[in-house]
Amino acid sequence: MISKFSVKKPYTVIVAVVLVIILGIVSFTKMTTDLLPSMELPYAIVMTTYQGASPETVETTVTKPVEQSMATISNIKEVNSISSENMSMVILEFEGDTDMNAVSLDMREKLDMIKGYWPDEVGNPTIMKLNPDMMPVMVTAMDSDKLSNTELSELINDKIAPSLEAVDGVASVSSTGLVTEQINAIISEKKIDKLNEKIEKALNGQFDEAQNKIDQARAQMESGKNTLDAQRTKANTQLAKAQTALTDGQLSLAQKEVQDGRTGKTSSGCSNKDAACGSDRRTEKAGDNSKKFDQSIG
Repeated sequence: MISKFSVKKPYTVIVAVVLVIILGIVSFTKMTTDLLPSMELPYAIVMTTYQGASPETVETTVTKPVEQSMATISNIKEVNSISSENMSMVILEFEGDTDMNAVSLDMREKLDMIKGYWPDEVGNPTIMKLNPDMMPVMVTAMDSDKLSNTELSELINDKIAPSLEAVDGVASVSSTGLVTEQINAIISEKKIDKLNEKIEKALNGQFDEAQNKIDQARAQMESGKNTLDAQRTKANTQLAKAQTALTDGQLSLAQKEVQDGRTGKTSSGCSNKDAACGSDRRTEKAGDNSKKFDQSIG
C-alpha cells in the first residue's frame, strides 16, 4: 500500500521526507545536553527539628503524627521515617504520574493541621521534593602527609570551600569527615564529694556558732527579765509597806485628835477651838508621816 502510494505520488513522499529532515535538523540545533536533566521524581521529604529531644521522644511526638497525616494523601505509595536526636525525617513515595506541585500543597495543609499540637520546641516542618539537581555534581577527597587532620580540616573550611563557592555556577559546597578539636572535662565524683563534705562542715560550724550566740543572748534576756521582775516585786513590797505605814500614821493621828478633842487640851497649850493651832499640829504630824514614808521607800 505504501509502495503503491509512493509510486503514484512521488512528490508527496519527497516533500514528507524533506520536512522530516528539516525538523530533525532544527531539533538537533535547538537541543541542549545536560548531565543531570531536570526531572520530577515522585518523592518528597518532610524534615522537622525538635531541639533537646531524644529519638524516642521525636518518634512519639513528631514522626508518628506526620506519618499518620501523610498516609491520607492521595496517590501515596510508601511512607518511611527516620527519627534521630533533635530531628525527624519522613520520606514519602508517590505514584509515577502524580503531580508533585499539587501534592506539596496538600502536604502543607496536613502539616498545618497537626503542628498546633506540638510543643514550642518543635520547629516548622520543611517539605523537600527530590530533584536530580540536588545531587552533588563533583565529589573530591583530600589528604596530606604534612598536615594533621585538624590542620587539614581548618584549611578546607577556611580556604578551599570558600574558593569553590566563589566559582560561577556553584550553588553550594559541603564538607564531611572534618575533624574538630574539643575539650572534654571529666569531673571526679570522689573529689566533688570531698569538697561537698568540707563545705557542709564549714556551714555546720557557722550554724553552730550562730546558734550558740542566739542561746547566750536568750539566756541574758531571761536573766535580765528575772532581775527586772525581782526589782519590780521588791518595789511593790516597799510601796505596800509605805502605804501601810501612812495609813497607820493617819489612824493614830486621827485617834489622838479625837482624844484631844474630848479632853479639850492641846500639846501646845491652844484651845481646840483655835483653828490655826489645830492646823499647825496637823501639818506637823503630816510632815512626820511623810518623813517616815520617805525613809521606808529609801
